[in-house]
Amino acid sequence: MDGNDNPNTLLWNAVEPYMASELKHVLCTDVGRDGALTGPDTSTCMRKPRRRYPHIEWQASGGIRNARDLHALAKVGGQAPPISGRALLEDLIPFEELQPFLPNA
Repeated sequence: MDGNDNPNTLLWNAVEPYMASELKHVLCTDVGRDGALTGPDTSTCMRKPRRRYPHIEWQASGGIRNARDLHALAKVGGQAPPISGRALLEDLIPFEELQPFLPNA
């Protein structure tokens, strides 16, 4: 993606071909933030897609660094639990802060 590409336009172009197959779940990874611990882009991967495709369960990935980021994504609502790989790998989110997001733990 170059500086002139709109991330949502790229996302719409990726999702549209699958709409006829009753697409139910999309993992939206912000590759520019993946592993960077810079915080998630709640607009591109959650708010705008949920408005455009409310029947799809969206899952955010990329940039999550702490429990505040998980809470920010939860406020958007209606999505699968986010992927917070590096933050978990580096123990940046204490277990007690994760518990609200782990209903079966």
